[in-house]
Amino acid sequence: MKNAFMDTNKDEEYYAIIWCLAKFSAGIAGLKEQPIVVFAGKTGNIRSINAFTKRKAKLYTGNGDAVNDLATDPTRPYLFASASKDMTVRLWHVKQAQAIVIFGGYRGSKDQVLSVDFHKSGGYLVSGCMDHTVRVWKFSDELDIQNAIAKAENAVENNNDEEATPPPPPVEGHFSTACTKDLHTNYVDCVKFMGNHIITKSCEPSMWLFKFGEFDDPSPCGRGIHKREETLAQPIAQLHVPHTDMWYIKFAMTNGPPGKAWVACGNQVGEVHLWDLHKIPITSDSNFVLKNAHLPKLIRVVDFNRAGDVMLAAGSDGRITRYDAWGKFQEKPQVKVANKLEAKRRGRAKK
Repeated sequence: MKNAFMDTNKDEEYYAIIWCLAKFSAGIAGLKEQPIVVFAGKTGNIRSINAFTKRKAKLYTGNGDAVNDLATDPTRPYLFASASKDMTVRLWHVKQAQAIVIFGGYRGSKDQVLSVDFHKSGGYLVSGCMDHTVRVWKFSDELDIQNAIAKAENAVENNNDEEATPPPPPVEGHFSTACTKDLHTNYVDCVKFMGNHIITKSCEPSMWLFKFGEFDDPSPCGRGIHKREETLAQPIAQLHVPHTDMWYIKFAMTNGPPGKAWVACGNQVGEVHLWDLHKIPITSDSNFVLKNAHLPKLIRVVDFNRAGDVMLAAGSDGRITRYDAWGKFQEKPQVKVANKLEAKRRGRAKK
């Protein structure tokens, strides 16, 4: 372990963590772009740490309740989004302690938002909610939102990471551009864009791959525009994931060449189901199942590296299991044990 952070609030529990980049007008040690770790959870406060200087970077406030998920803009990694129990999705800049945009309100989610993801273009957000809805929020052509983002980008900070002037009030986005409640009958706890398509998961033994609008619509929100939602959601494939009737089990996706393009999801019996995205049509049953004594029994989160050849599975018992792909994922994972008794039982030193 190279570094650790301990929150002074003993009641805090962290639910989400992401990487971002911060730009500095005067670089530190010659680096004008520095990696920032952003994390949040139970209290609703979002915190960040500069991974280069190992100093606390920022405290982001404004959420009215817990933060369930975070996502980084793939085109502008200094922007990130949060999904909150206060029924909003918020857009943030790593250099600004206040949100740039608040998506929610009159025509927004009616219960806590559990998941959020950016489109590859960076101009759309998709959210999954406890009210069983999947919503797309388009902001690529919203002039007031783009102006607010530009102002945040141009904000000048000193090396102590202090804002020169107070940020303007957040822009409010009350209308989602596309919305459906037809796919799931329970909480939608994980959503991700797959090109202009969307993959969603609920507290049901299945996930859906679908498209808003007609299949030939070039937009991920179909023909939806401001104040007129697209409600047509066309299913493409239903992926069967057994033993996932507990909420907050997150799937992961990676796009790459054959052998490195997967959808993966853990479950409550220590299995990770994988679908090969290069095998068309996508089948209901998974193409590959990982099951190993080293895997946690309840797998809450899986994720891939950028190359798609390393997968991590995190369980509720504190264990993180690593799988490396050599044509297919190896059956014998590398295991990092977080439980002292488990380490002693297996005869391995705890690090």
